[in-house]
Amino acid sequence: MQPETTSYPSISPSVQADSSEYSESMASPSNLRKDDELWFEDGNLIIVAGGVEFRVYKGPLLLHSEVIRDMVSMPLPSSLDSTESVDGAVPSGPETVLAWVPVHSVQFHDPPGDVRHFLRAFTPGKQLRIGAVHPSFEEVSACIRLGDKYQCKGLVEVYIDYLMQYYPSGLTTEPSGPNVQLASNPLRYPLTPPAFELKHTIGVVNIIRDLERKGLDQELDVKGLLPVAFARCMMLGSQVATGFDRSDGGREKLSREDLGRVFVGQANLMRSYYQALKRILDVQFDPHWPRPNGPSDCAEVLKQLDHTLPDLKTGILDPTQLVYMLCEDLKQQAVGPKRMKLCDDCYVWVLGRAREEQERLFRGLPAMLGLVEEGLQR
Repeated sequence: MQPETTSYPSISPSVQADSSEYSESMASPSNLRKDDELWFEDGNLIIVAGGVEFRVYKGPLLLHSEVIRDMVSMPLPSSLDSTESVDGAVPSGPETVLAWVPVHSVQFHDPPGDVRHFLRAFTPGKQLRIGAVHPSFEEVSACIRLGDKYQCKGLVEVYIDYLMQYYPSGLTTEPSGPNVQLASNPLRYPLTPPAFELKHTIGVVNIIRDLERKGLDQELDVKGLLPVAFARCMMLGSQVATGFDRSDGGREKLSREDLGRVFVGQANLMRSYYQALKRILDVQFDPHWPRPNGPSDCAEVLKQLDHTLPDLKTGILDPTQLVYMLCEDLKQQAVGPKRMKLCDDCYVWVLGRAREEQERLFRGLPAMLGLVEEGLQR
């Protein structure tokens, strides 16, 4: 005996750029297949999505989702009593007791892959999630969109907090001062979360835009992620225009307005990045340089570094990377054929200037991208 299916009124999912609402026809029982991972024989909630059945435990879901709580609030069909299993078989021994569990069945109008990611947050599947686990882009996207759709606010906040670690709205203070050992190891901001590819930054922008359209950007404080996310999109080359294929068959790409924002912002950032590097390296014009009349080796090191500016400015256009990239270039010069190395005082001083310029670039990024008009300022 199949459990009765409750078809809940469709709630429009979070629709990202160049996608349409996922739709499906109600699959007949004969066309349904059990999910290989999330099907537990003693589960008390069956969720049907795209012809796939997930049988899980409703307790954790009802605890976190008012929408799902409403979906299963309808009473079980009267035809389902304690003498029958949910499959219509008459129990023949104690080993079949679990088959008697009364089961609700509800319909989700979402891609089964997204539903699987969503349910994993509440029910471990074949793989236990122990310790630090870095989610894929597909998982982050699905859990934020479905978490919003089914009003699991806590789930959405967990994944937004995760993105904030990699698309910062502010720069972390780094050690500075006379301790050269600390100053010579500047913090490197990773370009993406560990399980993301750079192309997934397009999807990060779209996640934020989707939350903005729903008026959730201030509540979740997500707008500050946009400047760095756009800066990372600038590194994609032609792919920033074409986007990438999602696992559900749709295509993820920037809106026309945001694509234009990337192109304009890239031109502004390249100019500002180049000017920042020139200000860092033109020490002979700075009266505060600690060695104006001292050894000429330090001036020569910076002069040689100045010749590499085209490589520096076209390498990684990201305000969070300026200090790190400059430090790496200085290290390369120190071990290169000429063994050119700054003295300790000049090294600390140059990195201090670099941090000031990095902060200036970072604060100016919203204006370069035209985001000040959207109310984003630093």
